[in-house]
Amino acid sequence: MIRIRVMSTKSFVVVGYPVSTRKRYYLASYRVAYRVAKTGKLHIVAENLILPAAMNMVEIRLSKQEIVEKLKKSPHFALQFDESTDVTDCPQFVVLVRFEADRSIIEDILFRKALSANTTGQCMYDLFLESTRDYEIDWTKCIVICSSGAKAMTGNKSGLVAKLKSIMPNFTWIHCFLYRSALASKVLPSDLNDVLKEVIKVVK
Repeated sequence: MIRIRVMSTKSFVVVGYPVSTRKRYYLASYRVAYRVAKTGKLHIVAENLILPAAMNMVEIRLSKQEIVEKLKKSPHFALQFDESTDVTDCPQFVVLVRFEADRSIIEDILFRKALSANTTGQCMYDLFLESTRDYEIDWTKCIVICSSGAKAMTGNKSGLVAKLKSIMPNFTWIHCFLYRSALASKVLPSDLNDVLKEVIKVVK
């Protein structure tokens, strides 16, 4: 019988978090320990290698303030919008940003917020303004916006993209090719669909 020793959580300050958050930490710890046990390795692999590596990854990830500060210094940037429903049937509005900083291209989430049941272009536009009000970003530097072709995104008058023109006059809109691929794959012959899947894997 394999005894699974749950990885120590002393390095995480979990006591002050809500119960649901603490449960997620414990669940993550258990899953790591379970994977280690399945390989037949000693539990110290998790404590001496996986835990420090995970903490390094968290530390390296830019904070929201760092992202905004670097974004403000970039000469140009691009935005990608996504509206989708999570596992609890709650619509989520995600804005990703891509910009140049420190001689490299940085991609990260600018913000993610839950939408009301009304997922219209106006609703997303209002949420965008509310979520970025304190960032003081020069939106005229936005040169590309990428999104799906949904009416709420690209409607000529009421779509999010059309409304953003008032504060971002210099951007070019492009259709997210993954959305197009998903739509096209529904009617493709099976052999072509297999090729498309391989291409998507390569691009990702």
